[in-house]
Order: sequence, then structure tokens, then C-alpha cells
Amino acid sequence: MTLMIRGLRWDISTSGESGAGSDARMDCDILRDGSKLLTAILETGETERLDRGNFDSLFLKFKRPFYALPINESLAQGVVGVEFPEGIAGHLTLRLRSRGDDKWIKEIIDVFALFGELIRDNEGGGLLVFDPGDQWKFIGRYNKRQVLSTDPNEGLVTLDLLF
Repeated sequence: MTLMIRGLRWDISTSGESGAGSDARMDCDILRDGSKLLTAILETGETERLDRGNFDSLFLKFKRPFYALPINESLAQGVVGVEFPEGIAGHLTLRLRSRGDDKWIKEIIDVFALFGELIRDNEGGGLLVFDPGDQWKFIGRYNKRQVLSTDPNEGLVTLDLLF
């Protein structure tokens, strides 16, 4: 059996200091072993999600599989998510990226995941097993104040959250 992440949740707190909020678009690249799998849009721009002093929870549930090892798709049943054969420690990176020069000051980001197990069969197929009552499991906290912006005088364009 190998670990599958079926969904991710970001609990994001924006700093309450003056000028901390942003209307810039913010993306999050999801990487496994340094290879980008997909990009999630955390903020489309011009919403209240990243306003000064705001807290918001953003969710992503995967709709397709991202296998680490080859699998016979026609024999895979109900498999969605990202496969981590050796677990997420040292293999999962979430790369936050600013798409505008309206700076955003991150206060805290707590990251949670929905997990499942991929059982591979002898014929090259697989089955995703999970408890539908499973809750979000905490996987990491990033509480260092950080500024994101495409303006190099304000902060970083990207910030990697390493697990």
C-alpha cells in the first residue's frame, strides 16, 4: 500500500499590520520530489480572502490521479489524488507564488490533508481505500512572517512550504 493525498486545505491568516492585505492573484504549485504536478489558485485576485487581518480556509480535492509509479488506468478503481510511495516527509512541497505587485504579508498558514491508501494488485491495477468519515489531518504550520510580491523591493515572488 502507498499513501495518497486526496485533498489539501490551507488555513491562511493574513497579517493585521497596515498594507498587509493583497488583491493580487496567489497560486500554489504542488510538487512531488521537485516535479510540479499541478497549480491550485488560492486567490483569483480582487476578493476578500487575503485582506488585512483576515483568516480563510481554502480547499482542493483532487479529481484525478497523479501516480508516482506506472499503473494500468483501466484497472484502477476510484483512484484520485497524489501518490507518495515513501510518505510525504521530504517529498511534498507547496510553492506559493504571487502574480502581482500588491504585496501580501503572510502571518500563519496551517496545512491539512485528506489521506487514503492505494492498494496495487498483481495485474497492474489499483484501488483507493479510505474512510469516508476521515477528517482533515494537520501536516504542517508555517508561522514565520513573510512578504510575497512580484515587486523585488517588497518581498519574495515564491515561498516553498516543505514537508
